[in-house]
Amino acid sequence: MGFTEEWERWHARRVEALTAPFGPLSSLCRGRAYRSATSSDVAGLSWANPLDELSGAAAATRPAPGALRRVVLDTPLRGLGSYAGLTDQQKTLLGQEGMYGQGLSQVEEGEIRVSHGAMEVFEPHPDWVVPAVFRPWPDGDSVPVEVPSTKSGTITLTLVGRVEFSLHGSTTWLAVSPLLQGELHAVFVDLSRRSRFPFRFLRIPAPDDDNTTVLDFNRAVLPLAAFNDRIPAPAPPPGNVLKVHVTAGESHPQPDVSDILAYLGG
Repeated sequence: MGFTEEWERWHARRVEALTAPFGPLSSLCRGRAYRSATSSDVAGLSWANPLDELSGAAAATRPAPGALRRVVLDTPLRGLGSYAGLTDQQKTLLGQEGMYGQGLSQVEEGEIRVSHGAMEVFEPHPDWVVPAVFRPWPDGDSVPVEVPSTKSGTITLTLVGRVEFSLHGSTTWLAVSPLLQGELHAVFVDLSRRSRFPFRFLRIPAPDDDNTTVLDFNRAVLPLAAFNDRIPAPAPPPGNVLKVHVTAGESHPQPDVSDILAYLGG
């Protein structure tokens, strides 16, 4: 599998998980529900699968570095069955969606979708995959660091060391937290964040025995807080500022403003 195709499959799975019925966005974001006239309309309104763009010459043509694509974040409600068959928890989640939950018992299966807007994503490029070395703190210590929350107060990050790497000819680093199975996690900001959501998350593969690993900035993701300001997320710890434009990964959310556009057009 080629580099671009592998990234396409990874991001398709991420979008599918984000927009799944009762998934991370369904009970947290301000989705708007839309009636569809026909079943064929519903199919056209489902989330855009990036894999559909892979074909022949298109797959062989790599976009210019820094190019952006728009990925739609829609949840079609196909396959839910009847309202009576939902669990109490599912009914509660639907009720939290406002228009999403209104009149659901009268809606035939597959006739509505929930829009969570879209997001801008940089086209993947292999230049943003860089080798790195994990430098744990002395004696393997963990250091708790309080950072600002996107809501109020602070969140404590547990830092276990930093990863060092070269980017655009300069050596730099990011402090990291531990994940399951030895993986690492970084919260970082870079110069591309001006006028965009201020920071992103990056999951880092578990280091090898010699502490080497790889940073793939094409897989930098927006926190859920980027889609809903009610959700807390930790800001980057001190020093996790890259003094370059990282034009890779997820860039910025685009809220659903179709109701506003319809009003202006009317």
